[in-house]
Amino acid sequence: MGPYCKTLLSNTLFYLFIMGVVSCGGGNGGNTTNQKVTNADTSATLQSDNVLKAEPVTTVSGKITFDLIPFKPNGQGLDFDNTYPSAARGVLVQAVNESGNVVSTGTTDENGNYALEVNPNLNLLVRISAKMIRSDDASWDVKLSDNTKIIANRHPLYISESSLFFSSEDVIKNIHLPTGRNGRNGGVRSAAPFAILDAIYDAIQTVVSVDPDVKFPPLELHWSPENNNSQTGCWIDGDIGTSFYIVVDIKNTTNCDSLLQIGQYRNKIYILGAESTDADEFDRHVITHEWGHYFEQNLSRTDSDGGPHGILEKLDPNIAFSEGWGNAFAAIATKDPIYLDSVADPFFQTAFDIESNNYGNNGWYSESSIQAIIYDIYDSNADGDDTISLGFEPIYSTLTSNSFIGNEFQTTIFSFAEIFKNRQPSTIDLSLDLLMNSQQIFGTGFFGFGETNDGGISSALPIYKTVSANSGPVELCYNNDNGTQNKLGNINYVMFEPQTSDNYTASVITNYNQSRFFDFDLSIIKSGNEIAFNNDLTIGKTSISAFISAEKYIIKVSVWDPDEYITRGNYCFDLQVTTN
Repeated sequence: MGPYCKTLLSNTLFYLFIMGVVSCGGGNGGNTTNQKVTNADTSATLQSDNVLKAEPVTTVSGKITFDLIPFKPNGQGLDFDNTYPSAARGVLVQAVNESGNVVSTGTTDENGNYALEVNPNLNLLVRISAKMIRSDDASWDVKLSDNTKIIANRHPLYISESSLFFSSEDVIKNIHLPTGRNGRNGGVRSAAPFAILDAIYDAIQTVVSVDPDVKFPPLELHWSPENNNSQTGCWIDGDIGTSFYIVVDIKNTTNCDSLLQIGQYRNKIYILGAESTDADEFDRHVITHEWGHYFEQNLSRTDSDGGPHGILEKLDPNIAFSEGWGNAFAAIATKDPIYLDSVADPFFQTAFDIESNNYGNNGWYSESSIQAIIYDIYDSNADGDDTISLGFEPIYSTLTSNSFIGNEFQTTIFSFAEIFKNRQPSTIDLSLDLLMNSQQIFGTGFFGFGETNDGGISSALPIYKTVSANSGPVELCYNNDNGTQNKLGNINYVMFEPQTSDNYTASVITNYNQSRFFDFDLSIIKSGNEIAFNNDLTIGKTSISAFISAEKYIIKVSVWDPDEYITRGNYCFDLQVTTN
């Protein structure tokens, strides 16, 4: 991301240069708006008022709204017949003269209202940008752009504009952005970018309510009507597969030769938009879930490798915690514990109850168990074993604490629970233990000592194995009964605490003659930071070396299994650590 402000001259010339290549949408009745995408960095105009205008004497004001489509109560997807106008909160609004220069800038308030002071007797239009920016006690910089278009080697920002008007006196310009869904309004989906930003606005305010001085790193979201659920293809073509958050695409940094810099794929949220298959712009739980991943990556910590997951699946504990957190936060931010996702609307939707968790497979490896625990800590509804009602602040303060971010263990329910207890009165300990026990989670402390629920895979326990230097091999096992890559039994976490600082080599090798030989990925991790990694293609063995101090480390052993759906079972190998 660039700086918040640039010099006015360079920004204006750049914007004028690309005005002729923006793509335009259709109109909007009496308060006509044209939706566009533009590469102009609108944050650069925030300091422009005093340069381009004299003492203001005329006010342009009004209200910005967008179509919001609610869900039907009977599980049949979005309710197009009850679409209603919703205030566009916190979005960037500008008055632009007929030469394309920005003459005044502001943002909408909680009710979607705005007021811009301008010189009189100008031909102007009002531009609404898919951007939210604030630099106050709390600060954020969020924008939404089209990943299927490129202008000047960047994805262009969505904007909507009014028709030209003359500022001879105070002017009221109320602007409404239509959904364009289900064949309405000529199919121009002006509301979509602002519906997505509005869900993000709720997520931001949830955090601001407990931390009024929070500083959010810049965030860009990508949405397009072309974004579909194809599992193959290029993001530049809209083939994104699902809505997701990504830190960086390490496998293909140019994403099918789009020629974008690697920074274009860092710290982004992609949102589905293809109406014929699955569009998510009105699925507020989905959007805030993905923002929850942005939160844990930027303000907290996550050790999740990501990938496919579901509430009925037995997952790697890091992924289970990350996805459970995302679901719980979605319920908290939307103030609705029923997670809703329209699929091929208006025909049907998926829905599940974050709080009740009546889905089975409960345990430390279940995102449904994690989401229920976190939400029960938050909510005021005491039911069953849920006797905790503490709101969002203790959850937030735990996740953003140095203890959580810097501890030597992985980001599982066990590390969260231990740090949460340490930050609360001791009277909370028993209540949280009972809550976790109700989800079939029995281990305590960072290690998960005493855990007896192995999820049907005996090699899954203990959660952390241990190894010592020069003491012979330790047997580890890979199990693919629940699937591959990120499921319970796929990854081993081994605690290694050397007694002296030295050069150490960790090696894994298949330890008996078997019909399958795997490609191992091996990492040495210190407090969530990978200090050494090897994913070479030597089938059946891998080693890694690093100079490390006399502290706690995690050796992570992952397996790439090419026979994902062929042979299920347990496959074992040896891990050994030696001094060089």
